[in-house]
Amino acid sequence: MAVDWNQLKSRYLQNDISTRLGGIASNLARARSLLDSAKSEQVALQLLRESQFSIEWTAPDASEDVAVQLVELQRLLSYWHYHWSLLWFDPKLRQSIAQQAQEWSHRLLDYSGLLAS
Repeated sequence: MAVDWNQLKSRYLQNDISTRLGGIASNLARARSLLDSAKSEQVALQLLRESQFSIEWTAPDASEDVAVQLVELQRLLSYWHYHWSLLWFDPKLRQSIAQQAQEWSHRLLDYSGLLAS
């Protein structure tokens, strides 16, 4: 089933920046889990692709510091997407991606402030 990106964008932009960053962090954490287990390749790829769109929709509304970090993550996700067939089937590279996804997930949660007490 194809994703209706315009509909997703419309719903996504109704959230505040913190929630958007939390959503990207959640996608990355779920992708990390799939990468760790080497299961559901297409679901993992879809989560990363959705994260790319989410970053595109979030960066213009984020603070300059966060926007710069989002652009860096966007470049990394684009690299992964382009080289996916090589990365997925190499266990060491897949584990490296999983670790990086987890690190970015934690970083974005920090930026979001959602876990602040």
